[in-house]
Amino acid sequence: MSEKIWDSVKQWFLGVLAEEQNRPIIAAEQAPAPDKTSPNTCPRCGAPNSFNEVAANILRCCACGFQGVPPRKTPSIPPIIGKRIATPARCSACGSELVQACGNSWRCGSCGHQPEMVMPSPGITRNQLETFQYPDAAHRRKFQQGFNSALWRIVGPHR
Repeated sequence: MSEKIWDSVKQWFLGVLAEEQNRPIIAAEQAPAPDKTSPNTCPRCGAPNSFNEVAANILRCCACGFQGVPPRKTPSIPPIIGKRIATPARCSACGSELVQACGNSWRCGSCGHQPEMVMPSPGITRNQLETFQYPDAAHRRKFQQGFNSALWRIVGPHR
């Protein structure tokens, strides 16, 4: 009796192998492109929404077992663009090519030369604090409180 079971299992297995050999094997590179209307449709059997992710970036169809790699998606993060600094190729003082970006300007790594940066004026000097005159009444109304508190911090209350 066990011989008959063994023969039937053997015949069944040989039949499955013959069926598998007759069916064409489609590799992931040879698979037709999926339908553009539904990105989750199997290209072999056409089953809709039948893909499961089995490994990193590998999808398998639940209906027929087809495996493939999904098409790449474009990144949704914009590129990071920093502000431009006009850094010359050579130092204007010594001619060295060791020029480095430094803040909003540049610096020579060989001689240490930095071009003179134009900075906003600091306002008035300490010598002019006590004799400062507002240009007009509108400036006096807007800035008198802030000026007086700054003057009090710099000079002190007993002046």
